[in-house]
Amino acid sequence: MRTRHTLAAATAVVLLALTGCSSEPDAPASRPTVSSSPTPTLSVSDCADAVYEVDSAARDAGTDPTDRLMPDPCVGLTADQYMDAIMTATQRLNQEARDDLQDQIDEAAEDQ
Repeated sequence: MRTRHTLAAATAVVLLALTGCSSEPDAPASRPTVSSSPTPTLSVSDCADAVYEVDSAARDAGTDPTDRLMPDPCVGLTADQYMDAIMTATQRLNQEARDDLQDQIDEAAEDQ
């Protein structure tokens, strides 16, 4: 009988100890430190302007603009934002090319 009582008491002590450990309040989560330097605002239009400049220079030099590295204003943008910037720059370059072609057509028509 005494063994059962001791075993029951030991079990109760262990269970109480385990219950006590799990019911302690959690330590407060550490907060991230706030940087005093402001982060630069990333702009798709700034990136598009930079892509346009790089691609325009590549076109003028006769090189392939797909070999370009990502311009600095584009670093940190999401892939979707970067693709939007490339599309904006490409549309701008295409419009310039269409305008140049129309000018050449107009000049050729005047010469006849």
